[in-house]
Order: sequence, then structure tokens, then C-alpha cells
Amino acid sequence: MGERLGLDESKGYAAAVTFVLVFAAVLVAGYFFYLLAMSGPPELYTTIYLLSSERTLELPETVVIGQNNTFSVWVTAVNHMRRTLSFEIRLKITGEANPELPVNVEPRSIYPMTLEDGERSEDLATVTIDSPGRYMVFFELWSHDEAGATFKNYCVMNIEAIS
Repeated sequence: MGERLGLDESKGYAAAVTFVLVFAAVLVAGYFFYLLAMSGPPELYTTIYLLSSERTLELPETVVIGQNNTFSVWVTAVNHMRRTLSFEIRLKITGEANPELPVNVEPRSIYPMTLEDGERSEDLATVTIDSPGRYMVFFELWSHDEAGATFKNYCVMNIEAIS
């Protein structure tokens, strides 16, 4: 009779542990489903970034007129809008210290592209600063669809040009 009681106790203990583990798993799964339902669909976004002509993060900050006032940077755009879109990158240069976005100057160059969702485009953009001063070099990312052009994102470089 004593052996039989030990066997029944171990079955009860195993059942209790199993119940607690199943209950904990249901709570954790329910929590994650709740978070998923509350967060909604993934956010739509675009990405734009710059690299030096050697594909490093060492971008020029100072240029000397007549020596290195023309330089190139890689500008990369990535589409995360869940559909194929036409984009363009507009290279703009301004001497204003605090311009409104998008910058209200004519683009020096425009780099058009069509990107599928998750696709990236890399362009080597050439920048020329013609006179001494402090400048902001903007790379504006615009999308195009049936509604027209929409400003999406930008990168900026601060450049000091000296003689």
C-alpha cells in the first residue's frame, strides 16, 4: 500500500507541474498575440544614407577651393513601402543656416530610380562647392506616384569651404 501511495503522489506532482507549464505557455503566447494585434501592420518607411567615395563613414567636412572642392559620395536609397515606387534623389546646396524642409533651392543634380519593396539603389553623387563659406549639402529623397511627388526623407552634410 505504501508503494502505491508514492506512485499516486508522483502522478499528482507531474500533473501539477504539467498544468503550471501549460498555463505559463498559454499566458506567454497570449501576451505575444496581444502585442502583435495591438502593434498593427509594420510601418512603411524609406531609408537614405551617405558613404564616402571609398564607402566609409569619413565624409568631407572641409574643402579647399581649387583643390578638393569637387568630391563624390555614395548616396543609397532603400524602399520599405511594400510596393514598387519611383523615387528620385535631389542634390541641393544652400548657405542658409536653418533651412525649412524640403529645401527651397533648385536641385544641382537629380538621380531617378524605380525600386521594388526592399530594394536599394546606390548612386555616386558628385558635389562641387564654388566659393568659400559654410554650406549644407542636402540629399532629398522624393517618391512619385499617381498623386505626384512626395518628400520622404533626407541626409545632410555640413561643409566648410575655404580658399
